[in-house]
Amino acid sequence: MDGNEWYTAPWCLYLRDGIRTGYWTSPYFDANAGEINVVTCSQPIIAHSSGKFLGVATIDITVDALCYGDQCGTAVDYNYLSVEIQSVGFVFVAVAMVCALGCGVWTQVYSKDRVVIASQPFFLRLICCGCLIMASSIIPLSIDDGIVDADGCSIACMAFPWLLSIGFTATFSALFSKIWRLNKVFHNARNMRRVAVKVHDALWPFAILMTANCAIMVAWTRVDPLIWYRTEPDDAYQPEDTVAPRANPTLLSASSSCS
Repeated sequence: MDGNEWYTAPWCLYLRDGIRTGYWTSPYFDANAGEINVVTCSQPIIAHSSGKFLGVATIDITVDALCYGDQCGTAVDYNYLSVEIQSVGFVFVAVAMVCALGCGVWTQVYSKDRVVIASQPFFLRLICCGCLIMASSIIPLSIDDGIVDADGCSIACMAFPWLLSIGFTATFSALFSKIWRLNKVFHNARNMRRVAVKVHDALWPFAILMTANCAIMVAWTRVDPLIWYRTEPDDAYQPEDTVAPRANPTLLSASSSCS
């Protein structure tokens, strides 16, 4: 670099073109400042009233400070979900789904059995469906930006509460309807009255709970949906000379979450 570039460049740019913004020099080796490679940012000082060029204010920045993450030879840990963690999650999903499907098939095969009839097969199937949906809510938790883009991660963020709440509501409302139906039968039996409570008579609790759940989820999704975002590695960076230096100064850490 020309030894006076930090001064002559902003001075000439102002006099010739009226440019008041700062000027960045080319990288150069500064033997007088610790023998390091630096760049200099020069800002012309202009008199407010007369517009006279008064001088230049400068700051030197080491070239190493201008790099970022992998560019500096510093590894960046993005904390992606490991294959092992994802595999464990998928195993749990598979076990839960197989159990739910197996119970559903068993209910269908023995739907004419007196015990199954007394247990109300329709609601047993509904419970199996609810458990199946709840188990599937684990799948969106296995998605991060190592698999899909940010929009896909945001969809996964909202898919989790949708699947979990719908599955839980289906299971809970089926159990509630079964109990409500039995309570109605026993109440009429105590009054010495015979009454037939059909399935559709006990569906209103399910309809009310599921409608309320879907209304809440739709409002949440439209008004303030969960958005996936990733924190930048430099947010967690701490220079080694701070009071609490990073545990591993050669590693930058990043994280992601839904908010």
